[in-house]
Amino acid sequence: MAQATRSRTRRVRPETLKSFNPVTGQIQGEVVPNSPGEVRDAVAHARKVAPEWASLPPKARARMMREVRHRIYERLDDIVRTIADENGKPASEALSNDILTTVLTLRYYEKAAPRALRPEKVGRLSGPLLARASSRVEWRPYGVVGCISPWNYPFWLGLQGVIPALFAGNVV
Repeated sequence: MAQATRSRTRRVRPETLKSFNPVTGQIQGEVVPNSPGEVRDAVAHARKVAPEWASLPPKARARMMREVRHRIYERLDDIVRTIADENGKPASEALSNDILTTVLTLRYYEKAAPRALRPEKVGRLSGPLLARASSRVEWRPYGVVGCISPWNYPFWLGLQGVIPALFAGNVV
């Protein structure tokens, strides 16, 4: 009986989560966590806009994702500083291991995704009734994709699942 009572108690979410610099111990900032209801609302909104993103041809998605890469360049100093402070790593490591790998991945998918996501002709069907018929493979998005990532390379590992999902026409 005690076990059943314990499982019914509601967990109280903290008002804020504190982000500490592991080198200095200073608080870098505070974040209000999302409630389960807010997460459900975000997923519902993602489902609502998913068809619009999925309807874009891969080349159009690649153009939009190129803009993301450009925005990273524009905010480079801020991103490097945040990663370095929140992870206690040198700025050079944040730049080389987190940001550089991310922008190179974005650049790769900008070129590769439109080619990789083209419909593929796989051959002709045989038989007298299907003499002129052919078949092909079409790539279709799943819809809403969730990504979970570790903290140690937050930019790169955080976007490692997001980038291909977006290029493939999913929302994340």
